[in-house]
Amino acid sequence: QEITLIESIHDYLDRKTQEACFQWMTELFGERPEMARYMVASAFDEQLLGADSQLFETLLAKAPYVITWEKIYLYGEDILGVAGKGNKERNYNQLARILCHRLDLAKHVVYPAFQEQASGCESGLLPTLLKLAPQEITQKHFDDYVDTVHRMRWIVYGQLRNYNEQAIEWILKARPDLTRKPEEKP
Repeated sequence: QEITLIESIHDYLDRKTQEACFQWMTELFGERPEMARYMVASAFDEQLLGADSQLFETLLAKAPYVITWEKIYLYGEDILGVAGKGNKERNYNQLARILCHRLDLAKHVVYPAFQEQASGCESGLLPTLLKLAPQEITQKHFDDYVDTVHRMRWIVYGQLRNYNEQAIEWILKARPDLTRKPEEKP
């Protein structure tokens, strides 16, 4: 019950109080590890807020099995709203770390990996996915990503488009069985 209360208000707390709440949850996990599944959302919030506490680290080290695909999906969506490239990259790198612990969740990080690239973040989620589980990228996933890249007009988004074209090459190198559809001319 206390965890639910903290989850509902921590966005409105000052930094020091937020970190104290996350620290309390970390200590609670140490005393009652069976509570871990109730702390996943808060661990992701800790990362999204950039709090200086150890809840995420503790869960990842001691209870990665409590991280579900639903939480991965929501975390990926929340990363889109994070301000600052550095903060986004840090959070995408956390998804890459989760992937290293939970390879069974690989298919659920494909779209966040493409979001990472499309936003211009230079973090390690896509390279980690390509190294550990490239088979999880389906032709449909790839087509959706290529469509996103095609919408980046060279004249406006030249550098970003170039970065994403490079990512397409990485994907095709890891998955030569995928076919890149041609760009439709306007």
